[in-house]
Amino acid sequence: MTTSTDFAGLSQIGQIAINVQDVERATAFYRDTLGMRFLFAFPGLAFFDCGGVRLMLSRAVAKSAGLIPELETKAGGVGDSGPAGVATERGIPTLNVFFDIELARELRDGLGVRADVFLANNVLAHVPDLNGFVAAIRLLLKPDGVAVI
Repeated sequence: MTTSTDFAGLSQIGQIAINVQDVERATAFYRDTLGMRFLFAFPGLAFFDCGGVRLMLSRAVAKSAGLIPELETKAGGVGDSGPAGVATERGIPTLNVFFDIELARELRDGLGVRADVFLANNVLAHVPDLNGFVAAIRLLLKPDGVAVI
């Protein structure tokens, strides 16, 4: 049994996300002014290498605005704010609850859910138990799954 106190810590960080108002302007700043190595871009996103850690610049989206349309995929979600409602309206299976270790166990053991990707954008400041939250992500991810926090 895994509890929030069993979490031993992160072994590495693969990506850091930064929200910006203007992705093109921020891309020019990080590439041309700071000299960071540009990797690739998608609409509303730009990626850089920062000494082996990927830096993701993403267009800032208000909570009530929903998903970035260019990147919308059929995926499940858990949330407590505007995007959960938008996802439900668009037919994406969504639970309007907080994500924690108990929910991760229920999803994995009860429903057989395992995640290829776990995306938690702009949520850590709202999580009351960070160790439990990260342990729950680890529990739900497939062995080769990726968490983007």
